[in-house]
Amino acid sequence: MNPVLSIIVAAYNAETTIKQVIDSVYSQDVDKALYELIIVNDGSKDKTGGLLDSLASTYPDMCLTICHIPNGGVCNARNYGMSIARGEYVTFMDSDDYYGERILSSFFEKYHKHPHVDFWKYGVVEHYIEHGESLRDKINGVEDFVSSDATAIFRMALEMEYIPLFGSVCNGFYKRSIIEKYHIQFSAEYIMEDFMFSFEYLTYAESMGTIPHVYYHYMLDLDKTSLSKKWEPKYYEMYRLKVQTIHQYMVDTGIDNAQCYQLLSVLYVKYMYSALERMGAVSSIAGKYTWLQQLWQDDVYKVMQPHMKGGASLIGVLSGLLKYKWNLGIIACTECISFVRHRLKGLFAKIKSN
Repeated sequence: MNPVLSIIVAAYNAETTIKQVIDSVYSQDVDKALYELIIVNDGSKDKTGGLLDSLASTYPDMCLTICHIPNGGVCNARNYGMSIARGEYVTFMDSDDYYGERILSSFFEKYHKHPHVDFWKYGVVEHYIEHGESLRDKINGVEDFVSSDATAIFRMALEMEYIPLFGSVCNGFYKRSIIEKYHIQFSAEYIMEDFMFSFEYLTYAESMGTIPHVYYHYMLDLDKTSLSKKWEPKYYEMYRLKVQTIHQYMVDTGIDNAQCYQLLSVLYVKYMYSALERMGAVSSIAGKYTWLQQLWQDDVYKVMQPHMKGGASLIGVLSGLLKYKWNLGIIACTECISFVRHRLKGLFAKIKSN
């Protein structure tokens, strides 16, 4: 009998963390016949491969599959895992994260109550770490939700992405039949491969649910993450494509109403400041000014501008500056964000957690 769920882990140089991943799954209080754990060793150069082979026999009552493939990146490893998965649903874990309590039991409870639901999302705890020390934790929860209404699902997806929760695939359970029917895969072409997978899946899903009070634990190491990435045009283009794709979906499904535009404009503002902040190390103020002048002519900006709303909150201030094209104010804000993000990481983690 095939399992209900396949858990896929792409592992690369994870010798210090991979056992914690396995243990967090193994300790879940559910019948182990209900799931399989697939770990794809993505050509690790450390001792990950040997460690996985030695651990394979340590969990005799759990269906644990260890695969070794040449290094091809996380997208390739996840796609390989999906190709051999047997579960009705699939989900994903990163090789340095872990499950909180009752994730699987809560999922199976929802599954038995609502077997028709195409995918489920749940909360995430972000653990900010620097130099091996914990800085702060950010708890991102979800409210109880089940719906087959396209507008309600879309609004929930945008509200979750604002946190953000929707774009990550690690806090979701997806029907394998939909993935296979529409040939949905991870693509290394995109910087946000998780979101692009999730949104493509959303376009084919007819129902969605959430699982409150359980959490996936995401380890955000400030010494290793994209906080140190330099600016590159592709980064902005990918976020622009993301907003453009969502907007087209709104139009095609007839949910291009004021509320959805407002939600999408908030995401757009966040993305534009993120892109600008990453210009800090490689572009002069004059360069940023020139880039902003080009942005004002962009079709996506013109669609989003009327829906931006200023306010006293940080996102409100940033929205107001973008809406009214205050170039110097925008540049000053991005310089401040960049300084805090790179020089005062503890303060940045605190701001993010709030």
